[in-house]
Amino acid sequence: MIMKRGLVLVVALGLGMACTSSRGVRQLQIKSWAAQGVDFPSFKVFAWKPGSDGGLVKASADTYRPLVDRVRRAITDELEGRGYRMAVNGTPDFWVSFEVAMTSANRGTPVTQAPGSMNPQPYGGAYVRTGFMMISLGLPGHDDPVWTGTASGQSPRLLLRHEQIRDAVHRILAQFPPL
Repeated sequence: MIMKRGLVLVVALGLGMACTSSRGVRQLQIKSWAAQGVDFPSFKVFAWKPGSDGGLVKASADTYRPLVDRVRRAITDELEGRGYRMAVNGTPDFWVSFEVAMTSANRGTPVTQAPGSMNPQPYGGAYVRTGFMMISLGLPGHDDPVWTGTASGQSPRLLLRHEQIRDAVHRILAQFPPL
């Protein structure tokens, strides 16, 4: 197995809503995976995965740009807050990428939009959002991740607030580096 020096950071958008519903119930499921034989403690400097859109490798059609920007900022802030540095010049120790997906639906009744709205809202029926965020880390020069963390969940107000996105990113990256 070829070890890759980059971390693919994929964060489920569904988790980005801080895994809480409007009643404050935690609903995010966090999972992680790590390749064996990788010297994770040596990682200090990161960069967005080459060939990605600032780390974004995949987003669902329902995912809008401001959400993607919030996820990217939350990942950067979380990593920097934990002592990692964004590469300015030279080769980073690892790369970061992320994926987000979100779908919206009404349970039992069709989804409708309020007149003039660009975003479906709970305008009738039992509205729910399902989201997924994945953060991956990999080694420079390699495409496959050596660590991946995910968050997924459902909530009527999933990933609507910046604090929820930050909480989801924090909970995913709390699993890194693996012990």
